[in-house]
Amino acid sequence: MSTSFKDCTMWNLYVPRGLKYPSFDRTCVNAKNIYVEDIKAWAENSFVVDIGYYGSEPLKYNLYLNGELVVNLVIPENMTVVPQRAFRYCKSIETVTLHDKVTYVSGFSYCDNLREVIIPNGVEEIGEMAFSRCNALTSIHIPSSVKKIGRIAFGYSPNLKTVYFDDLESMLNIEYAEAEVDTTSSPLRIAENVYVNNVKISDIVVPESITEIRPLSLVGPWVKSVRLHDKVTKIREYAFG
Repeated sequence: MSTSFKDCTMWNLYVPRGLKYPSFDRTCVNAKNIYVEDIKAWAENSFVVDIGYYGSEPLKYNLYLNGELVVNLVIPENMTVVPQRAFRYCKSIETVTLHDKVTYVSGFSYCDNLREVIIPNGVEEIGEMAFSRCNALTSIHIPSSVKKIGRIAFGYSPNLKTVYFDDLESMLNIEYAEAEVDTTSSPLRIAENVYVNNVKISDIVVPESITEIRPLSLVGPWVKSVRLHDKVTKIREYAFG
């Protein structure tokens, strides 16, 4: 694919609804304000892979939808997947609301001002680097529908200290990608407060339905004690960090 825009110095970038897959060189990233007409089209355009870098320093941008600054992002009903780099480096987004038809979410790494994400029941996977380096994010709710969390999904988000789950069984059944080489996929790693069904927990009594303790399922300073039952047959490596 040829490079559509190379070595350009523009500060405002306007992306019309029908524009598909322009190729931006990494030196064309001075744009501080990006204007779009369609959230889904923007999220799925391939050039967002490269937007945000200039040499080794990321350049953050403000996103505008139909002329209005996007602060509270609502994922539209026609999106069921939020791609990996969809909103990467966007500094204007503070809150994200997903609808219950979204099954996969990623794409918010380096969103410095993101402080709240509403993930509904229905999301099955939180993808690679989904919420990494989100400095303002202090808490996250992981619904019982989530079965898999990708590598570095919550990595380097130093203020993420509180994690909510619907129930203990779904929490212990989550598969963390590449757990043996990357502990940053788990939001529990640096958590200080973990809630199950809105009750704070620290002394874990493993449910009888759980027969295997998965990697990274009980990591972090929030855990004080773990009580197993006699049906647990396997404790995987890195289960406790």
